[in-house]
Amino acid sequence: MSSNPNQQVTRHSRWSPILLVAVFLFGLAGTGCEEISARRAVQEGNKQYEKGNFAQAAQLYEEALQKAPHLDTAHFNAGLTYKKMFRPGIQEPDNVAIAKKAADHFLAYLKVHPKERDIVTLLTRVWNDAGDYESALAYWQRELDKEPKNTEIIGILAGINRQAGHFDKAMEWFLRQVELETDPLAKAGAYKQIGSLMVSRLRGRTHEVLGHERLEIADTGIGMLQKAAALAPDDADVQTALGFLYGERALGQSTTWAQIAEVAAARHHYKRWAELNKKAQQQPADPTKAPGATPDQKPDGAGGASPAPAGDKKEG
Repeated sequence: MSSNPNQQVTRHSRWSPILLVAVFLFGLAGTGCEEISARRAVQEGNKQYEKGNFAQAAQLYEEALQKAPHLDTAHFNAGLTYKKMFRPGIQEPDNVAIAKKAADHFLAYLKVHPKERDIVTLLTRVWNDAGDYESALAYWQRELDKEPKNTEIIGILAGINRQAGHFDKAMEWFLRQVELETDPLAKAGAYKQIGSLMVSRLRGRTHEVLGHERLEIADTGIGMLQKAAALAPDDADVQTALGFLYGERALGQSTTWAQIAEVAAARHHYKRWAELNKKAQQQPADPTKAPGATPDQKPDGAGGASPAPAGDKKEG
């Protein structure tokens, strides 16, 4: 062999491109094997999910993501699985950790599919059910920053604050929604939400909210509901909420005659509620609506069925 250093460099230079190509192709083959293995893990995870073996399913989805971190289907399915494992309202560390895993996987999926509303709804529900209101509020505030006049997002922020017990902040958001709504029925709906918020503040708190405070809360709700009734006179829910608040107002009165007047007002609105319900029942059914169907709910923590895990699909 020649000991000429220049000659050795020439030989290495001639063979280096071939060696690099071989290494590159070997790497591609390895990556392909890893992805195939990851997809198999997703498929097996789906089988375990269908059997109700959620812990095993979650482990398989996590294994798939270790092999192929870009596999957004695995994030989607892992999020659903952890949500199934999560127990709402229980603040034990293990349970809170499961909720965080569900949220993290949903967020990872939304990075690739930011417009999937069902996943945004599930994500918000997980945060709310786990009591992680700060994360939910931060997410929706970022969304509002993109669309400052989006009344739907403003309503969601109000709903999250309401669930968190931040009633004053919730009312601020609902009032902002009222200000921005241009459709009369939508504006009535925002007024009705404020009335419902006042109902929540008084319901079941007969011995906690007394006197002037009770009257003030009831008056706020009644004022907003009267505005809602002016815009949507056939809304039976507005009438029953008014009936409730007048009844609650009676409990705050110190004189018998005032209590009697409040009860009379409550009966008037309950009677109006019954009339509107009867009228609605006499109207022919809308053939475009399925029996028992309810309107879509905003992601404020309400319940609902979760979608099934996605199959092993090709990522876009």
